[in-house]
Amino acid sequence: MKIYPQQESTVQDFIKKFEDKLKEGKAFRVEFSSAEKRSLDQNALFQVWTRQYACEKLGINPKDLQNNTHDRFKLAFKRAFYNYTGYKGLIITGERDPLTDKAVPPRPVSTKDYPPPIMFEFMEYIQHFAGEQGITLEAKGQFLKLKQEQQV
Repeated sequence: MKIYPQQESTVQDFIKKFEDKLKEGKAFRVEFSSAEKRSLDQNALFQVWTRQYACEKLGINPKDLQNNTHDRFKLAFKRAFYNYTGYKGLIITGERDPLTDKAVPPRPVSTKDYPPPIMFEFMEYIQHFAGEQGITLEAKGQFLKLKQEQQV
C-alpha cells in the first residue's frame, strides 16, 4: 500500500491507516521516501490533453492553436484544480511587484513542482472535467499504468 501524505487530508488518512495496522497486531514495515517530481511522461500528456481540449472547445485544428491560447487553457486547468482541491502548495500567494511594491495576484505553480500523487490527481481531474464537457482524453503511458495500478 502506498500513501502520499502531502496534504492535511492525506496526512489524516495515513494516520488512520497506521492506527488500523497497529490494531491488527501483526508485524509490518513503514518506509519513508521523498516523492520525486512529476515525470516528463505525465507532463507530455498534460500538454497533449490541454492542446486537444482547447482545439475541441474552440473548434480549431491543432496547427491553428496559438501558444498563448494553449497557455491560457493550461493556466485555467491549474486554477480550476486548485479551486476544486484547495491544496495550498498549488498556488503562490503573497508576492509583491518589485517595481511598484504592490501585491501580485495569486498564481499557480508549475506542474513540474507537483509531486507524483498530486500530478496523478490533477490528470484525473482534467480527464473527468473534459469528459463532462463531452471531450474524451485518452489515458496513455505512465498515467495509464498508474490508473491501472489504482484499480487493482
